[in-house]
Amino acid sequence: GRGGTPQIRLAQPTAEADWPIPKWAAIIPASWRERERERDYCCFCAAPRHAPPPPFTGWGLCVLVLVGDITVHQEETACCSAPCGVARILSHEAGITDTAVLQAALLHNIVEDTITTFAEIELHFGQDVRNIVEKVTDDKTLPKMERKKQQIAHAPHCSHKAKLVKLANKLYNLRYLKRCTPEGWSEERVQEYFQWVSQVLRGLRGTNSFLEAKLDHLFIDQGIAV
Repeated sequence: GRGGTPQIRLAQPTAEADWPIPKWAAIIPASWRERERERDYCCFCAAPRHAPPPPFTGWGLCVLVLVGDITVHQEETACCSAPCGVARILSHEAGITDTAVLQAALLHNIVEDTITTFAEIELHFGQDVRNIVEKVTDDKTLPKMERKKQQIAHAPHCSHKAKLVKLANKLYNLRYLKRCTPEGWSEERVQEYFQWVSQVLRGLRGTNSFLEAKLDHLFIDQGIAV
């Protein structure tokens, strides 16, 4: 817990809680946010009015989940990162209610970006969530181009639940690129990313017509045949 290896915890709603907790929520220690990208996991505004009840307050924690009965206000949208965005696409747009899928969406890149292990995910979220996260996690020991090739090759062999997370993740990423070009990215690199995602999508076809149609619309808008 607090003094040793950081662990994922499930927040338990309490009667005296005065913060907007959803049906289920994952809580992570602030100590996980040691590297720049780990700030992505601070998905909910850290304003005092949103602080979780004891015993979580003393942890300096952040809420990872914004799926369920929560409305994100305009001033808080900047705090909502990719994990939350992917989960919201699944729950709010595609109508996915499977808890394991939504939890895996929120945790989909946590192994790549933090010190979290698959064993910790299984311990706190179960085998099903672990299996999904494993299927959508890249092997960071491989060169980037090899990882991209593996995503194309492995896509058809993923479980239905893992494919849902992959579709929502790709949709989130492409929408982000349409809104703004990341620093250091040329138009050519953006186009190459769209082309690569279109290749990954071939192995995900037949999973969810809604998500696939949304992706196809972005491809067409980018001049890519579907």
